[in-house]
Amino acid sequence: MLSDPTGLGPAVKAPYLSWADLVSVEPELAELEREARNLRHSWPTYESLKRRLKALVGWDARRPELQSAEAWEVAIQRIAAALESPPGGPRRKRHRARGTIKRRREDRGLNLNQAKFSG
Repeated sequence: MLSDPTGLGPAVKAPYLSWADLVSVEPELAELEREARNLRHSWPTYESLKRRLKALVGWDARRPELQSAEAWEVAIQRIAAALESPPGGPRRKRHRARGTIKRRREDRGLNLNQAKFSG
């Protein structure tokens, strides 16, 4: 068994943190998440949100309870997921009506089934 050079004893793992735990300590996180959900995903937007998040959670947080790597991981994953969701909620995929491309070709006289190729 390895000896502890610091004399502080074994490291104690912090209990699992949830998003609700973080928001209960720092309510501003919920507002940041709402804002992220309403923004379009882009690299500058992500970087801007990340800078603001650093003041709320992680090693540079204002509150000592949120100054941990685990708190940062929970928060950045939540904000990134919120930013990736489309503004206003999920959207359905738009599908073209079947046969649209074929009709366009026929309108221009490009019916490939009847084309004659000279060789």
